[in-house]
Amino acid sequence: MDSVYLFCVVIGGVVLLLQTGLLLLGLGDDHGHLSHSTDSGDTPSDWWWSLLSVRTLTAGATFFGLGGMLARGAEIAGDRAVLIALACGGAAMYAVNALVQWLLSFQADHTVSLNETIGCQADIYLRIPPNRTGRGKVMLTVRNRTLELDAMTEHGVLLPTGGKAIVLSVEPGETLLVGPVESESQTNQETLTHV
Repeated sequence: MDSVYLFCVVIGGVVLLLQTGLLLLGLGDDHGHLSHSTDSGDTPSDWWWSLLSVRTLTAGATFFGLGGMLARGAEIAGDRAVLIALACGGAAMYAVNALVQWLLSFQADHTVSLNETIGCQADIYLRIPPNRTGRGKVMLTVRNRTLELDAMTEHGVLLPTGGKAIVLSVEPGETLLVGPVESESQTNQETLTHV
């Protein structure tokens, strides 16, 4: 069994050193950590799959060998040495997986979906012709990002530069369909005329 421990330490240690070297050279970015997770989130099978990566298996093999060699060096009997080796290998796999998952949690997606603009108020940057007869431009802020996008309107009035518009929908070609922002006094007047 001593030769198995030694083999695991040597092979696992070499692969671990290669991974570290490649990572330091910028070549080992996401290699060795397989992602089998689904969009549903943290299911038990996702957790088990995340344990099966090159990084975790390498750490597990290395520490399995080290734990076994240390146990044998302390003159612990064969079965107990195997249990100690398995515990060390399992703990290393778990620790590396937890560390990788923690580091991956710092990744953030800053991509803005145009659907997030629906309902937002925009500044009219270039006038927007009425009745879908042409395009203008609007500027709006979504998730602390200022966007300048093409816009058109179905309303029968020109939306002038410097005015405000509300985003109603997203049209093909990344064009926003907007409408005029009604001031409170306009809304009150319309309510009075309809009564």
